[in-house]
Amino acid sequence: MFLYITLAPLALFTAFRCFHLFKNYTTALKFNIPIILLPVSCEDIWWIPLRPLFSWVERLPFGLGSWYVYTDMGWPMVDGNKTVLRVGENFVLCSPSSNQLVTCYPPALSQTFRDHKHWAAPEAQAQIFAFYGQNVSSTNGAEWQRHRKITASAFNENSMHRVWDESVKRVAGLDLGGERDRTLGRIRSTFDLFAMHVLATVGFGQENAALTEVPPGHRESLMDSLGFILKNVTLTLVFNGLNAPDFLLPNVLRRLKVSVAEFRLYMQELVLQQMQLSSEKEKGQSQSTSLLEALITANEAEKQQLQAPTARPSYLTESELYGNLFVFNLAGYETTAGTMTFALPFLAAHPDMQDWVIEEVDAYYRTSRDGDYANTYPKLVRCLAVLYETLRLANPAPLLLWSPTTAREFPVTTKNGSASIIVPPGTMVGMHNYGAHLSPRWGADAQAFNPRRFISTSISTSSSTPEKNSYQSERLVVPESAAYIPWTAGPRICPGKKFSEVEFVATIVKILSEYRIEVLKVDGESDRAAKERLMAVLDERFFNISAHLKRPEDAGVRHFSRLHISSPNPPPLVPGPSCGNLYRPCFHRVENASTMASETPSVTLTAHCLCKAHTFTAQVPASKLPLPVTACHCDSCRHVTGALYSIDTLWPAPRSSVDTSALKRYAFSSRIHVLFCGTCSMPMFFDHQESSNEELGVFTGALKNDEGNLLMLTKHIFAEDTIDGGSTMWLRRPNADGTEAKRFKNSSTGDKVEEYAFDWPPVESLTGYEAKKENSLPIRCKCKGIDFVLHRGNYTDKKKEELPWFIDPTTHKILGGFCACDSCRLSSGVDIFNWTYAGLENISYPESTSEAGPAFPNSTGELKALVDAKDPRIGTLAYYASSPDVQRYFCSNCSACVFYAVDDRPEIVDVAIGLLESSDGARAEHFVSWAFGKVGSSGDTKGGWREPLIQRVEEECEQWREKRGYPINWRRVEREAAEAKAKTVLCRGREGVLALVVLPIQKPIFWIVAKLAPREVRNEVPTQEREFEHGVLFYPDSFSVQKHLDSCEWPDCDHDRVAHDPARQPAEPKVPERGDDGVWSAVRELPVSAVFVYFQIVDVRISREEIRELCDLADRHLGGDEGGAAEHVVERKEEGLEVLWGHNRGRGRSCGGTVGGIHVEVLW
Repeated sequence: MFLYITLAPLALFTAFRCFHLFKNYTTALKFNIPIILLPVSCEDIWWIPLRPLFSWVERLPFGLGSWYVYTDMGWPMVDGNKTVLRVGENFVLCSPSSNQLVTCYPPALSQTFRDHKHWAAPEAQAQIFAFYGQNVSSTNGAEWQRHRKITASAFNENSMHRVWDESVKRVAGLDLGGERDRTLGRIRSTFDLFAMHVLATVGFGQENAALTEVPPGHRESLMDSLGFILKNVTLTLVFNGLNAPDFLLPNVLRRLKVSVAEFRLYMQELVLQQMQLSSEKEKGQSQSTSLLEALITANEAEKQQLQAPTARPSYLTESELYGNLFVFNLAGYETTAGTMTFALPFLAAHPDMQDWVIEEVDAYYRTSRDGDYANTYPKLVRCLAVLYETLRLANPAPLLLWSPTTAREFPVTTKNGSASIIVPPGTMVGMHNYGAHLSPRWGADAQAFNPRRFISTSISTSSSTPEKNSYQSERLVVPESAAYIPWTAGPRICPGKKFSEVEFVATIVKILSEYRIEVLKVDGESDRAAKERLMAVLDERFFNISAHLKRPEDAGVRHFSRLHISSPNPPPLVPGPSCGNLYRPCFHRVENASTMASETPSVTLTAHCLCKAHTFTAQVPASKLPLPVTACHCDSCRHVTGALYSIDTLWPAPRSSVDTSALKRYAFSSRIHVLFCGTCSMPMFFDHQESSNEELGVFTGALKNDEGNLLMLTKHIFAEDTIDGGSTMWLRRPNADGTEAKRFKNSSTGDKVEEYAFDWPPVESLTGYEAKKENSLPIRCKCKGIDFVLHRGNYTDKKKEELPWFIDPTTHKILGGFCACDSCRLSSGVDIFNWTYAGLENISYPESTSEAGPAFPNSTGELKALVDAKDPRIGTLAYYASSPDVQRYFCSNCSACVFYAVDDRPEIVDVAIGLLESSDGARAEHFVSWAFGKVGSSGDTKGGWREPLIQRVEEECEQWREKRGYPINWRRVEREAAEAKAKTVLCRGREGVLALVVLPIQKPIFWIVAKLAPREVRNEVPTQEREFEHGVLFYPDSFSVQKHLDSCEWPDCDHDRVAHDPARQPAEPKVPERGDDGVWSAVRELPVSAVFVYFQIVDVRISREEIRELCDLADRHLGGDEGGAAEHVVERKEEGLEVLWGHNRGRGRSCGGTVGGIHVEVLW
């Protein structure tokens, strides 16, 4: 009987699983690709702890245990590409739990990563690292776009500068010369600490002391808490949220519980501190250098954007900020520590490759005067190739799971060649990183360490000397036939990709500039035997968030100082065979070649396009700076750029020395061609065909925003074509020394040169033009491939609040503005671009084509579809997706910028003002209401030569507006009023004392925010402003009401800890009844002028009636009118209910509003 009772459940369980295995197998047969049957899978939770007990299965004869390897989450790391070689590039892992379609077929990978709107990460995978909050890796669809938009801004060039500097500094503290011999385990621990220091410093902007000290109110330092979580991240994933009492937990889980809470508290404090600093930062201060600062800056800027009243806010909540910050740290930690653990032994085992990299290090880093990021990093392509090759062979993520949201056609390979299958929604599709990276598509040496495979060498000619010596131009490339996805690919590529690249290159170049690395030998071991032992250890890995070694103590490397050879002018680098000597640097030089570091100081000019497909560099003597620049305002230049002008300077190198063959060419005139990027539309050069000096004019918008006085605008030409003066009005004195750029009627050379005064044209000469008031304007590019019509909208019967945001409520003109963002200049070629805005309903085809078919598209989606379909009515319009949700439209024939479209405003596009053909002039002032005095996205210019240019343009705009008597644009009036109000709010907030008290009462949590403010400050605020405003509550250094709180009788909870750290609330506090007056009495006695109660209700089953009852309860106990706040503070949201109730004691009236977080700033 006992046997039956025992075996019956087992038999039922087996039958149940066999049924589901058969069901999944029949589904898998429809894919018509190889199937591998598994009795269990890593999705079976019960199998995970039992798996080690069945390791003997793998050793069964006749392949009976071959399924065992696939039952671990990190199986590709162990299997490599063995399964791919055996069954093909796509197969199905069929288990009772699910079918998992595994692929490493490049077209399939490319299609999946590119089509992010129809593929999503499975919920279980996405949420694995979301315990601090939703983040860019845990979200899909529109939510992911919202996160991506903000987080991508954190990884800016200023952050990269700091990553470089901090990494170089940290290498110096590794004591590689003192501790020469290190096992691979010791290397891992060394770079664990290294990565954490870099991340904490660059991520949070904290210096050494702040990282290791334990401030008041904390139990651990920032470094200790972050480090313990990262080193025990698997335990954190499994046991986070466990509410067991401390005495029941082992030591490691008790410590983990403390670290998780401590790190959350640090993030809360640092985020709040940075919000305050961000609000106080004055215009012109340096740009963000820490990820936290950049993230907060971008998020605060997003808060200032117009938010749709019914949509989810586009900015991130505080928990989402915390979630993204943690993911940044986790990803950066695993990438750096893990990659260095493999990269150094790979270089040690391949001394020829180490020599090859050292050649580059000696050429560009050791000879550099400062070795800074901007001048050195772009040249170190071999160092970067080492990173790429290391990640190819030892990728941190073995398998990435994606699932289609709708049935999708999916490319596969079969025995008969390429084919397509239909993948139903919800099917798990695994992107097999190791199968892709070790594929024979990489060549016969796919299993070998060979970073040279990522280097493409093209021969060009240098003109630095009369002899025109040839040199090697190396760039990093990924073979087109192979798939490379260590950071994934497509729109969802890791936003921290460049962060990891810069950190690795800075680390490896600093190490190899001072040390060589060799395999650590045991007594009597030969070089070959030592290498084989090392490679065997590197091949035995297991998966724990990333790749880890099973036997890290069984092999190691040795560092020894290199012999430094001084050479004031080292000759240039050219390829040559490696000498393979481990004890001296290997230089392969050309005798008597031109020097790399000229005796005359020089500056490197770098020009590139938006998509980075084309990059050009040239040296110019520092004595020749600033370079003279010409701005042309002719009709042709406006229509070939889309801007109000074109602007260029001579490229320091002649045409014959610059490889422009990959650029598209447009015949601007019989003598001049425009060379532009066919992908992103960026015009790079004017090619002066008949010039005997082989002149190339480089568009200044392509030039890197380096520091220094790089350019000087000397003249404006063909100003007559503008009629109204165009952009010459705000480019009067754009130069650093204040010199005025001359204005010429036409050309500045020849017999009939005529110069215009600054105030040309006189106001009276424009009277006739202004009276025309056209109802429509053509939108045309230079080649006429773009030919549309922009119409005035009919807003006569609309109220002000019903008008689109870009329509002037008085004149009904459309808004015109200035943009200095990197993306606009790198797609147009000009440093300041001018856009206006239009509803697509007000754009049409010209009359000659409008009768041939449907009207112009009414949405950006329809417009994009027409371009994709190459509809002839759309002409030569093309687009470049500069971000996942952004399309930049341009003429594919002549390069003119046309439209800027964003997915979240599908009925509106930005229109390039330079393409408008208006009878009253280039500025089309009878059609456009200009927002003079402010250049948008000026933050992109910080720290470079463009920053003072933008400041001078803003000043010139304002001076010219005042001189002409133009009124201030209505958008500027609104913006300045909002800024003034915000400054007033922040100022009042700092004059008072803030306190945060937490009262756990029944299901909701009451957040009571008390603010002490002098009565005279309160009385200065008009009554209508005494309302709740969205904002930030800044924690004070100490709680001024703490003594009063200590004297209060609170419910059974540790109010001191609760008051300082909401994350440390007791798991199950004993709470008072609703009628208990004790808690309210304590609150009532607080010496405060205003009390705000925040209800954070996570249980959506709580009804609105219960919310109203809570509001009434607070009203009764705190002296307000019952029901005064209840009606307008209740709002249901996706994640639950969030309510803010407020009561102003001094006025006896209630006020309230809804918020997305617990931190508020009160206007009193």
